[in-house]
Amino acid sequence: MNNIKKIFAMAAAFFMAASIYSQSKYYVVDGADILSQNEEYELQTKLNRISNEQMCDVVVVTIPGLNGKSVEAFADDYFDYNDYGFGELKSGILLLVSMAEREFHMTTHEFGVYAFTDERLQNIQRRFIPYMTNGNWFLAFNSFADDCEKILTVANKDSAYTQIDDSGYSSNSNSGFGVNSEFAPFAGIVGLFSSLVGFLIKKKQLKSVRKQAAANNYFVKNSLNLTNKDDIFLYTQVSRTPRAKENIGSTTHTSSSGRSHGGSGGHF
Repeated sequence: MNNIKKIFAMAAAFFMAASIYSQSKYYVVDGADILSQNEEYELQTKLNRISNEQMCDVVVVTIPGLNGKSVEAFADDYFDYNDYGFGELKSGILLLVSMAEREFHMTTHEFGVYAFTDERLQNIQRRFIPYMTNGNWFLAFNSFADDCEKILTVANKDSAYTQIDDSGYSSNSNSGFGVNSEFAPFAGIVGLFSSLVGFLIKKKQLKSVRKQAAANNYFVKNSLNLTNKDDIFLYTQVSRTPRAKENIGSTTHTSSSGRSHGGSGGHF
């Protein structure tokens, strides 16, 4: 009985520590001072919830200026050197806004690279840019947060993702889905047997079909009477259909810390 109590006490302490840690993490860093105190608190609470529920940090950072650095490099370095990213593999997305240059950049890492493809990042910024242009920062950041939550919800249900960190470590994030490796050979045999049965059934249905050396049996006598034989070339018609563009996923680059990042940015 005492051992059970100890286990529950240790579990309670662990979850309390995890809660304190998550609350002490700054998901909103308003260095440019463009949010009110209430807006900052509300946004911090929202991003804290999304980050922990989706197991991927979602962060907003504003700064007065870049001081000669590119907005992409600044966003990457801020993410890397301020220990952002959820879990051991540091999965996350960070939106950096620089007021002096009126530039922004979203940097992604690990699961964030997988979830936030180039196309999805373009869609996210297409929705929040109008708010930024009009100075509605709180609405812009809420739009960013809402879109991130929707995308992560979908991405977390995908069982095909394999996490690979910068050291080469990998693990399947949804290993509970799919066919168990122990039963894979059996599943292959069952599939092969099912295909063979289907083939034999189809073959039996075609037992009346026989190979014909010529087409005489398919020709009705006196049904065609040719009075003149000429080959006349009339015209050529070529139709072209544009090939659908493939989804190339996320374009990545290496930051100063050596980590692989995805991302997208622009002006407002």
